[in-house]
Amino acid sequence: MGLMNCVLELLALVAFDHVYSARPMAQVIQPRVLSQDPQTVDCPLGEQLNSIQSSNGVQSPKPQLAPVTSNLAPLSIQSKQELLGPVRELAWKFPKVQEEPVQPDFNFELQQPRPSDSVAVQCWENRVHVEVKQDFFCNGQLLEPSFLSLGGCGVESVDATARVLIFHSALQECGSQLLVTENELVYTFTLDYRPATLQGTPILRSSGATVGIECHYPRRHNVSNEVQPAWIPYASTQIAEDILVFSLKIMTDDWMFERPSAVFFLGDVLNIQASVKQYNHIPLRIFVDSCVATKGPDVKSAPKYSFIEHHGCLTDAKYTGSISKFLPRVHDDKLQFQLEAFRFQQESSGAIYITCLLKASAASVQVNENHKACSFSADGWVSSDGRDEVCGCCDTSCGLTTDSVLSEVPGFQWEARAQVGPLQVRENQLQAKNVCFEKVSIMSQVTLLDEVSRWDQETCQQELKTVLPKLIAMHHDTDGWEEHTNILQTITSRFLPHLSLSDLEKECFSTVLPKVVKVFASLLEEISKQIGGLSSQNTELHVFLRNILKMMVQTLESLSGCVRHVCSFEESVSFDTIRSLPSCILRVLKDTFQHCKNSEVMYSGRLSLVGDLLQGLFKEAYSLQKGLMELLDKINLEDTASEEEVSDIVTVIHSLLDICSIISGLDIALHANSWKFIIKQSVKYQSLVEDRLRHTDIAFSLCEDLYTSVQNCIELAQQIQQAGLQEIVHCPEYKLFQKATKMCRFFANTLVHYTKEFKEFLAKSCRRFHQLYLQIHSKFPPSVCAPFVPSALSEELRVAVLVPMDVMLTQLLSFHPFAESVLDPDLQSSTELCLPQCLLLVSVLGKLSSQPEEAMRLWSDGSQFSEETPRWSVFEAVLHSFRRCMLERAVPVWLPGVMLHGQAQGRVSLHQHVCVHMCACVAVLPTQHFAPLERSLLAAVLQADMQTAVLATDVWCFLARYGTAELCFHHVLLIAHLIRSCPGEGYQMFHLALLLRRLLFLMTPKHQVEFVKRFPPAQEENLCVWRHTLLRCLCTEARMRVEEEVLAGASVVLQELENSGYRMGDIPRLNQILGCVLMLMGGSDLQAECVGSSVKIISQLWSRMSSNQVQVHPPLQCTVKLLLSISAVLIKSVDQHVIVQAVSCLSGLTIQKCPDDLLLAALEFLASLGKVFISPNIQCQVLPRISGLFNGLLTHPSWLILHHVLEAFGLFAEITNHEEVISQTLTSEEIKTKVLNYLSKIVSHQESEEARLGRLKEWRSVIEKHCERMECEDNSPVQPPLTEEPCPKRARQETKVEEELERYLQTAESALKALQAIVGPGHNPSPPQWVRTRLEVLQTLITQINTTTVEEH
Repeated sequence: MGLMNCVLELLALVAFDHVYSARPMAQVIQPRVLSQDPQTVDCPLGEQLNSIQSSNGVQSPKPQLAPVTSNLAPLSIQSKQELLGPVRELAWKFPKVQEEPVQPDFNFELQQPRPSDSVAVQCWENRVHVEVKQDFFCNGQLLEPSFLSLGGCGVESVDATARVLIFHSALQECGSQLLVTENELVYTFTLDYRPATLQGTPILRSSGATVGIECHYPRRHNVSNEVQPAWIPYASTQIAEDILVFSLKIMTDDWMFERPSAVFFLGDVLNIQASVKQYNHIPLRIFVDSCVATKGPDVKSAPKYSFIEHHGCLTDAKYTGSISKFLPRVHDDKLQFQLEAFRFQQESSGAIYITCLLKASAASVQVNENHKACSFSADGWVSSDGRDEVCGCCDTSCGLTTDSVLSEVPGFQWEARAQVGPLQVRENQLQAKNVCFEKVSIMSQVTLLDEVSRWDQETCQQELKTVLPKLIAMHHDTDGWEEHTNILQTITSRFLPHLSLSDLEKECFSTVLPKVVKVFASLLEEISKQIGGLSSQNTELHVFLRNILKMMVQTLESLSGCVRHVCSFEESVSFDTIRSLPSCILRVLKDTFQHCKNSEVMYSGRLSLVGDLLQGLFKEAYSLQKGLMELLDKINLEDTASEEEVSDIVTVIHSLLDICSIISGLDIALHANSWKFIIKQSVKYQSLVEDRLRHTDIAFSLCEDLYTSVQNCIELAQQIQQAGLQEIVHCPEYKLFQKATKMCRFFANTLVHYTKEFKEFLAKSCRRFHQLYLQIHSKFPPSVCAPFVPSALSEELRVAVLVPMDVMLTQLLSFHPFAESVLDPDLQSSTELCLPQCLLLVSVLGKLSSQPEEAMRLWSDGSQFSEETPRWSVFEAVLHSFRRCMLERAVPVWLPGVMLHGQAQGRVSLHQHVCVHMCACVAVLPTQHFAPLERSLLAAVLQADMQTAVLATDVWCFLARYGTAELCFHHVLLIAHLIRSCPGEGYQMFHLALLLRRLLFLMTPKHQVEFVKRFPPAQEENLCVWRHTLLRCLCTEARMRVEEEVLAGASVVLQELENSGYRMGDIPRLNQILGCVLMLMGGSDLQAECVGSSVKIISQLWSRMSSNQVQVHPPLQCTVKLLLSISAVLIKSVDQHVIVQAVSCLSGLTIQKCPDDLLLAALEFLASLGKVFISPNIQCQVLPRISGLFNGLLTHPSWLILHHVLEAFGLFAEITNHEEVISQTLTSEEIKTKVLNYLSKIVSHQESEEARLGRLKEWRSVIEKHCERMECEDNSPVQPPLTEEPCPKRARQETKVEEELERYLQTAESALKALQAIVGPGHNPSPPQWVRTRLEVLQTLITQINTTTVEEH
């Protein structure tokens, strides 16, 4: 039994040693393409990743429905369950009615209700699926579907066969509640059963029930688990597709591994193996066509010795009698032969290089004279492939003699030269193999290494204390790279396994590893120096650089051996026992990955010469980092850890952070695993390292990686879109998109987790968090800058990224630096980030109600910030961001509406979206925060952008309606005072007037009467308030009082104006009262007295209007505008001669020079003329002028005015009785085309979406500059009153006499023009004689007046 145990232990040891000491037979690694199948990330956090993939339904089959117990207790919560097996069919039947048996006596006990399995739930990635049995209580009674709801959502469908009610809902709908825990996102739904009384009775047959449903989603980690490195240099990929990789290596005696030492002694046998990596090619067979030995790398140098000739004849045994031979072939892609060691005569160095021409042909091609491997023996020539007949030519000449036979030998594929060396062949000074240990002290370094290489593990363990110090000293003193590498391999492979854990750091790591880092850096530096001369023709440099890369790979292998040895200890490992190991490995890894990353640029077009070694280097570094992270994960620090231990773990985290920034573009799995380790270690030792970590760098790196991943996903989605694939789900590109999406989800969840754990240390990162939120949202609709990708892919990416981002926003709401960044008034966002900023602030508004009072004060009141850094309130920020979204408002963009009964209200505009959320915030806003809200709304009303002012007005009206009547009355008084204090008719007056009109509707009748008393229209200072109101919004009592006072005031003003001789200085006062009269015309039921008084007023004023004065005096232009608007309302009550005067005044104006508001009033008046019939006696005065006015306006250069002209002309033409005006207006084909296109709704120019978007982007800057210019200008009236005095010189005032002269002349001029229209040329009959006599008398009178005036002067 003891012998058996020994044998078993020996077998186990051999197997263990084979697994951990094995390495590839060649340095060429088979290139890989990115697999489409999910791979595994070997990391302690991988298990958590699997769970989140399963729960989110990513790349996994749909889980089967799991039964959920229905609990009758109110608000019972039920967690998500999963069944691996299929769900049995829900087949249940009504209980059969049986004959009633005779009831015997028995003991009766009341049974408690039992829970049933009536509900089944399936949680998908972004939806929940619920099935409910109609036999809900398992009592045979079927539920009425209308009595059952999921958070207010009704039944979606009914499976009549299985009698199952089915619900579908998105995770954010149907009244769901989101709960964020440390490890999960939990969406909670409520399934309610509320029965109604039976029809016609007051009774119930069942009780109500509530079932809680929860969907749990792990939030920390989510990424595919890949174990193999995916990074492959581009040139290596080309190698895999186009070029075969040949290799020639010196092997160990068992032919399993490459021989670590290049030192031989005379009499030794060199085991040489030629191989070819075929990759994507058909099966190949390798041959050694020729071999030559030289003392240097140049095959043309002398001396040289050719020992394989004639296309595969090994002639060394024939000429020298050696034992050199080809071994029988085992694999087609490998060929092994043995060469007895030799030296060149008179060469003391003993160095030799062996260069062979290797050929590969299809394995299906038979061995022939040109493709053979023949050895010489006592029996003659023998083939390693068993066909000795092809070796007959070895004594003469075989086949072709040229170096290249690519085109002349059938079936031949490729050929290449390969070289090994330098090999050191020394004279044999030791004849016995079992040398006594006492002789070691006098051996040379090379002899010591060679001798140690022959020892078994037992000997190494015995001589550990004596030989290891000597090897470490040799390692420290040597300057040769190759010798350093050999010594390091010897130490780590033969002596390190025999050191105890407590001795590792002191006796090995602390003395050996610093030199390793230094030598590794020198190797990289040497490559950088020599790389410029690398080419396929420079064989010597090529071999030199490949040897350096091989030494780098061997160094990484040695470090991996150190890690494996430390991991093999069962006892717990501390940093004190391996302090030098992590820092050394991480420095080497950083240099290695940086070299691989820069290889495309560094090696340029020569990457194919070393691509196999670079891939091997990356793979070894990948394995080394993976092992190091597994080792460090086993280390546990206590809260009482020393300063050095804490410093060590901080160094590890920061070093891996630097590595992450390098490998982000090399390998997805390695990148993800590195981040997992960083976050896990940071959280694991949070209390020890939180104040030492570079939190800003970690946060910035996570943000950059997340944003880069999102961009990669969008690029993949665009490629799928451009490819025009019909079935996206089944294409390989979609698999890549899913992997990239998982990386986005992983980084988003990682960022959320890190933010939660270390929020207090992330003050400097808040601006980056804010920017990241905006950048990511700008990549998704409704942003106008979002790239166009398939909606399904966009939605998949949205769920993966935006849901965690929303959770992070919730976490940061109460964080002062984050609020300071978001509410910064100096924040200058680019155009594409304006909408995301607005949506961010709207989201903040929606979350504030669930936040503590401190967070509410932080966002609603800017006073929480210091005076040095003033900040907006959230209300100011929302309105300002909305103002900046001019492009989105013009396009317009559409957003999902608010939820109502579990369903979205369809798409809404940005204005509606912001307004609804602001009003919802107002509804839950504590009253102490009304003051900053009111200040924000008032500031928005007073700014220049009209849509922003309208938004503020909407919210203000909700505030007034939601609040008390006293609050509304207070606001109206405030607005009235502001209007009264406005200096002129600017945009502020217009916005305030709009707000006042809407607020008056919300006032109680009592307060309306009180408002009239406080601002009586009888006082002229209040006229500016009343001219902007609507009469119909007032109650009867208030309306009647306003009418009386306005009309009385108008009569007084008009009488005073007449008494003063219509002085120009009194015109502004007249305009004020006319504005109020126009306000009266907006009433619903105009009293006859009001109409009569108004007609009298305008009739008196129209007779005083002169087109010449109107053209040059802006106050008179305002008067005419008001008269036109009033006349349009009262057109049916106006006398015909007044119409003549109005039309005559308009026709005398130069239309192109009139302000736009006057033109719009004129169009309103002209359109109203279609309602009246012009009497025949004045048609000749009115109708030609109407057609002339329309004709002139239809050629107006402004497209906006032209649109109003077309609209007015259409209204006039539709209702007028004077159709001749229409024909007289349409005098040209151009005008006819304009009118017909408008009436037919023909679009003259169809603009593409891209062109329209480009045009709107250009207009945005124009509109912004216009608003800024208006806000900077003085809001005083453009034309100051004529009665103002310039300083210091006093202006001359017009006298009463001059005013009377002006009035009389205007009257005479108007009368003469009217007379001319009647008796002018072309009128029949001719005027009677007495008219001519009277005209002559008038002419004489004019001459006399003129003569008298000249004489007086």
